[in-house]
Amino acid sequence: MDAKDTLYLIGNAHIDPVWLWQWPEGREEVFATCRTALDLMEEDSSFVFCRSSAATYKWIEEYEPELFERIAERVREGRWVIVGGWWEQPDCNIPAGESLARHAILGKRYFLDRFGVEVTVGYNVDTFGHAAALPAILAGAGQDSYCFFRPGPHEKDLPSSVFRWRAPDGSEVIACRSTGHYNTGPEEIDDHIRRAAASPTPTMCFFGVGNHGGGPTRRNLASIHRLQGDPDLPDLVMAGPEPFFRAMRAQWDELPVVAEELQYHARGCYAAVSEVKRGNRKVEQTLLASERLIAAARLQGVDIAVGSDLTDAWERLLFNQFHDTMAGTSVRAAYDDTRADHAEAKVLAGRHFRYAAHRLAGRVDTSGEGQPIVVFNPCVAPRREVIEMDVAFRGSQGEVSLVDETGAEVPATLGDPRVYTSGRTHAVAFLADVPSLGHRAYRLVNRPPTNTFPAVEVTPTTLESKRFHITVDPDTGAVRSIYDKTHQVELCAAPANALLVIDDPSDTWSHDVPAFRQEVGAFRAVEPPQVVLAGPTHGALKVRLAYQDSTIEQLIVLYQDIPQIAFHTHIDWRQRHQVLKAAFPLALRDVQATFETAYGHTVRPATGDEQPHHRWMDLSGRAGDQPYGAALLNDGCYSCDALGSEMRLTVLRSPIYAFHDPQTTQPGEAYDYTDQGPHDLTYALVPHAGGWRGSDVMGLAEALNAPCHCIVEPPHHGPAAGRLSYVSAEPANVRVEVLKDPYEGEGVVMRAYETEGQPAELRLTILGEPVGPLSLGAYAIGTWRLTRDEGGWRAQTCDLLERPLAT
Repeated sequence: MDAKDTLYLIGNAHIDPVWLWQWPEGREEVFATCRTALDLMEEDSSFVFCRSSAATYKWIEEYEPELFERIAERVREGRWVIVGGWWEQPDCNIPAGESLARHAILGKRYFLDRFGVEVTVGYNVDTFGHAAALPAILAGAGQDSYCFFRPGPHEKDLPSSVFRWRAPDGSEVIACRSTGHYNTGPEEIDDHIRRAAASPTPTMCFFGVGNHGGGPTRRNLASIHRLQGDPDLPDLVMAGPEPFFRAMRAQWDELPVVAEELQYHARGCYAAVSEVKRGNRKVEQTLLASERLIAAARLQGVDIAVGSDLTDAWERLLFNQFHDTMAGTSVRAAYDDTRADHAEAKVLAGRHFRYAAHRLAGRVDTSGEGQPIVVFNPCVAPRREVIEMDVAFRGSQGEVSLVDETGAEVPATLGDPRVYTSGRTHAVAFLADVPSLGHRAYRLVNRPPTNTFPAVEVTPTTLESKRFHITVDPDTGAVRSIYDKTHQVELCAAPANALLVIDDPSDTWSHDVPAFRQEVGAFRAVEPPQVVLAGPTHGALKVRLAYQDSTIEQLIVLYQDIPQIAFHTHIDWRQRHQVLKAAFPLALRDVQATFETAYGHTVRPATGDEQPHHRWMDLSGRAGDQPYGAALLNDGCYSCDALGSEMRLTVLRSPIYAFHDPQTTQPGEAYDYTDQGPHDLTYALVPHAGGWRGSDVMGLAEALNAPCHCIVEPPHHGPAAGRLSYVSAEPANVRVEVLKDPYEGEGVVMRAYETEGQPAELRLTILGEPVGPLSLGAYAIGTWRLTRDEGGWRAQTCDLLERPLAT
C-alpha cells in the first residue's frame, strides 16, 4: 500500500515499568496489559498490537509462562508485533554509547532466541532526546527505522514528520515523529484519527491507553471500524510500523535528511537525581573495565569463569537506564531499587575484575627487594596517573624509595605512618606510567632516594607546578588565576571554580526551561585554605565553603606531570528549588563549544542553554594571538552550559521528586526533594594549547572515570615482564572501548570508534603481535571478532550482534 493512501494505526500500550510506582507494580501492569491485548485479539481478528522492551518479556517468561506462550502464538501469527528490539526504552542522552549498543544487542538477541524475530524498527517513543550517533548504533544492530515523539513540534522544527536521520559517520535510518501522541484515552478516537489523516506529510497514528499500561480499548477499536468506510479518509489499517517504513523506503530519494541530534525536551532531566546518574557512570565503567581485563587474561591463557554474571549485571544496568529512571523523574522510592541494582551490578563486575587482576598479577615477575605493587591500566591507551594508596610497609619519608621494574626511581611521596593493632600503613602517592591495557610493577624499597624530584610549591593561597601557577581567593575559595607559564596565558577572565547557587522554581523535568541562569548566591570560604600536600607528584589545598545550610569541602589539586587541575568535592546539600553550578569564565575569544556524547561529540552554540554531555566539555578558541582552550572533565555529571567563553558544570539540582507542571505545592503537605544530603564527586580542568584534539582530553577523561587498579603483591618469579601491554591501538583518534568474550564461539570481540572526524587505519597489537590495519571511517563505530591461528591474528568485521559482515 502507498503510505499516502493508507494511514497505519499503531495499537500500543506505553508501559513505564518504573515512574510514579516501583518496578513490582510496573511488572503487574505488564501482565495485565498483555492479557487485555490478547483477549481483544480473540474478539477482533483485525486488531494488531505492538510491544517493545525485552526486559518486560523476560518478566512474562519467568513469572507467567502460559501468558508468554499465548504471546508467542500471536507473534507467529503476525498480529503481535515486537518493536524496538532493545532491552528497554532508555534515556538516550545519559547512557554511554556502549550502553545504548548493549540495549540493542541484548534486546535483539533475546527476541531472536525466544521468538525468531529480527526487529528492524527502533522505538523510543517517550525518550526525551536522541544522541547524534543513534542512527549508527541502530544501523549497526540491523535496524533501519526509528519511531520517536520527543522533542515535539513546539520544541524542534523538522522538515517533515518522516526523514532520513543521518549519524556523523554517514549511517542513515528512516525516522518518524508521528502526529499527535503515542497515548490516547479509553474513549472514541475519531478526532485523533482525523487529525493524523490531515497531516501534510506522511505519518502514523498511534493509539492506546498508556504510561501505566492499558493499551487499546473496545471503544478505540469501535472508532476505527466506524471510520474505515469513510470516503474522506485514507485506508485505515491496523499494523506495526514496518509497513509504513517499507512504503517510505520506496521514496528514499525524496525524503529530507536531518544530520544532527534530536533535541531538546525537559533539560532539567540532565541533572535530576544526580546520585543515580553518578552510579550509572560507575557501573558502566566497572563493567567495561572488567570485560577488558577478563579478555586480556584469556589472551594469556588464563581462564576466568564468568558464567552469566556479567550479562546479569548489564541487564540490571540497562533496566535502570529506562528513560523515567535515568532522567530522574521517578518517585523517590523507585531509586532505592535503582541503587540496589547498581550495587549488585558493580559487585558482580568488580568481583570478576579483581579476580582477573589477581590472576594476572600472579604471572608478573615481582622478584627482588622491597614490596611490589602491580598497577593495572584497564583501558586501551597509555596511562600516566598519580596513584594514591595505602601500603603496609616499615620505613619513613627519606628512608624509602619507589622504583619501577628497571630499578629507576619515580616521583613519590610517603606519608606519615598510621599505626594499627597489628602493624602500620603508609599513604603512598607516586607517578605511574602504565602501558595500554596492561600492567607495570613498582616496588617500595628501604633505600634513601638518590634523585630529587621538584615538588609542587604550595602556600595557603597558591599552587605552582612546572607549567601552571594557580592563585586561590582565601575569602571565596574560588580560583583567582590560572597562569600557563609555558604558553604565557592567563586563563581566568574572572574567578574560576566559582560555586554558584541558581534559582530553579521549575518542576522535575524543567518543562520549557532552556537555561538556569538566575544566580541567587555563591558558596564562600568559612576558614582560610589549608595546605594538605606539597609533593613531587602533586600539591593540594583544602577549602571549606558554605552557603546557608549547605557546605562544601574541596581539595584543589595541581599535578606536576599531568596537565590538569582536579577538584575533589564533598558536598552536604540542603537547598531546595536551587541548582549548584561550578563556573569557569575563561579569557578566550572566538570559542567553539564541544560536548562529549554517546560514541562521539557534538558541537553546539555557546548560548548559555543547558546541554547534555558525558565525561567532558571543551571551549577552544584564542588566548591573545595563539590557539588555546580548556576542557572540563567530570566523573558522573551530565548537565552543563556554555555562554560565550564561560563554561559551567551543573553539579546538583533539587526540585521535588516526580513533580509535573501544572501541579503546585500545597500548604501543609510534605514533599521529597532530590539531591538532599552528602555527595562526593570530582571534576577537573584541562588547559591546553591549540584545540582539544591532540591534547589527550579523551585519555584524561578516561583516566578520571576508569582509574588504574593496584595490587600489593608478594615477591615471586613469573612469566610476565614487569612492564607489559596486553593490547594497544594506534592512532590516538581511535578509542577501543570494548574487548570482551563473544556471546558465542571463539576469540575476542573488539569495538572501537573514531573520535576526530578523520578516517583511520587502526593498528592493533596483541601481546606484541600486530593485527590489521583495520579500516575505520570518520566517526565510525566498528566491531571485529579477533581470532588466532597458525598464521597469527585474524580480524573479522561484524555487526553489533557479532554476526560476520561481508568484506
